[in-house]
Amino acid sequence: MKKVVFLVGLAVLLFPSLVLGISLMDYQFPESSYQELYLDAALSQANSSGDSIQISYSGLTRIDGKVVYRSLPFEYAITGYGSFNFERGAVEGQDAESAYDLYTSIIGKKYLENFHDGKLFGFGEASGHYRKLMAADEADDPRVEVLAGAGYGRVIDATVLARAIRINEDLKKFKIIDMDIPDDALIEMAQVIEKEDEFRAKHGPIEYKKYYYDAVVKVLRDAGVLKQEVLPPMGVIRIEEILDPAKEPMSVREHGWVVRAGVGALVSDYDGEAGDPYLKATGEYTRPLGIRFQFSDKLEYATVFEDDPTHNISNTLAYTYELSNRIDWYNTWNLAFQHPTADGLDDTINNNLSSTFRFYIANLWDLAATFTFTHSKYGDEDADWNQGLSILIRYRLR
Repeated sequence: MKKVVFLVGLAVLLFPSLVLGISLMDYQFPESSYQELYLDAALSQANSSGDSIQISYSGLTRIDGKVVYRSLPFEYAITGYGSFNFERGAVEGQDAESAYDLYTSIIGKKYLENFHDGKLFGFGEASGHYRKLMAADEADDPRVEVLAGAGYGRVIDATVLARAIRINEDLKKFKIIDMDIPDDALIEMAQVIEKEDEFRAKHGPIEYKKYYYDAVVKVLRDAGVLKQEVLPPMGVIRIEEILDPAKEPMSVREHGWVVRAGVGALVSDYDGEAGDPYLKATGEYTRPLGIRFQFSDKLEYATVFEDDPTHNISNTLAYTYELSNRIDWYNTWNLAFQHPTADGLDDTINNNLSSTFRFYIANLWDLAATFTFTHSKYGDEDADWNQGLSILIRYRLR
């Protein structure tokens, strides 16, 4: 009987989702969209009574924009900026100079919902950059790069659901609620948290927080778990802390798998030359184990289509364990293999392992200890290895 009680207690400690009846793998992100457009301008001027001195000035105008749409079947992001700078020095006779900078990028992904099981998708990326540097007589040639390909599968970032579950745990801990938040309400809360960028774009970088937090509290109110209509100050403070990554860091929680491959090319560079086309392929598997464990493995391949191509293969294995709200343990192993086909060049193998333990108490302790080990081998030469240990401690004395 004692063994059964011990095993149940251990399961509750390591897999609290078993108690809640919800899994991070239940999460699907919601449809969201937002637009942002900002204009910045600055002007400065200076004068002096000295000889051979003229009025100096400088100015800047910049516009930044972003359009984002995200849903399970289709998503895209369009970003861009344009800037114009001008200046004149204080030395008499010095001419005014100017520079400008234009950039835009488009990223899109579309799932074929009616094909097979809806997991096949196509994707594309394109970016363009046109600039004139301050000291240049004329502008550089435009830099244009494109990438297109296809893939199968999907990886979902469920970190927001992990934060919603942490809110549930803390509100019960401080007796603000007597019962667990229902599973459907936890999913709804996570989807509200997912839309933070949408709230920020709609209400501004400062004012958005009161609308954002109010939407989170509304989920609690609608679920009927609050003891009173108004959330107590302790509840407001804890929700704010949990939703702020700077105050309460949380490692990424993801689930799913995906394989994808694409062909890209540097159509034009600043010097007017075009680059050789290249191939990129990735395969990724990631899975949370309960609420506190996270496992992921990502395999990548890249090469350039040239006379003597070099084949680059890397695999990154990661394991994270959240011991508590304040303690995390991160482990990664990256294996990189490079195989050049040109005569006279040998293969290169690099192994990099790291393990980081972080202990954090708000406004008091911040400790991070990292152990690293690297192993490198080039051709038939003897392997090189290095190991290191770094410890960062910050403690508030008063």
